[in-house]
Amino acid sequence: AAEVVLDYLLARAKPPEQIEAYTRKTILCTACHTDAEAIEAGLNALRLLGLDIPSCPTEEDIQRELQRVRSLLTPDRLDAFREASQPADPRTRQILALVAHLIPPASLCNPALFRYLSVFMAGFSLEEGYTEYAPFAMACFGAFLSGDPMELPQVDRLQQLALELAQKVEAFVPQYRVYYTIGVYMNHWHRHVSSNLDFLQKCASEA
Repeated sequence: AAEVVLDYLLARAKPPEQIEAYTRKTILCTACHTDAEAIEAGLNALRLLGLDIPSCPTEEDIQRELQRVRSLLTPDRLDAFREASQPADPRTRQILALVAHLIPPASLCNPALFRYLSVFMAGFSLEEGYTEYAPFAMACFGAFLSGDPMELPQVDRLQQLALELAQKVEAFVPQYRVYYTIGVYMNHWHRHVSSNLDFLQKCASEA
């Protein structure tokens, strides 16, 4: 019933309201496990915000995004990112919120999009400035890199950065996704697997 109402609103609403309706549809479809519909709605919302994310990124798309993010991971930029006290503008926050909502359904039914978004979110955060979604962005990028043994020192640094940034978050954006990503995908590569339980317990308490 809720999805019918959202579709009715989408057919009649103006762009600002459409963005909100698409966002809610993304969340609803993810909860109902209709992941392809969740992805379609989220990408439509991003297009209305002026961002055209490919629905089926190629390996070339992913590698190009990866190179962009690597160029942004400079000590000076990371220091400024850590010390930022003012959140980025509302459009940036909307975009990052949508990407955060898209990552779970993409991880279940669109592996290429999942990998692309995990890299894109980190790069967009570093370019546009700190938001409450920055900890999750850094954790996702660390998870992306964790499959390469040569990247494990960087994975460790990104894990520490994600945890540091999570402590700064004051807005009502639960950080359970950060702790889940670290506990499932990152921590065991450079620490004893038993310490994963600490992060998974934090995830459960925040969720």
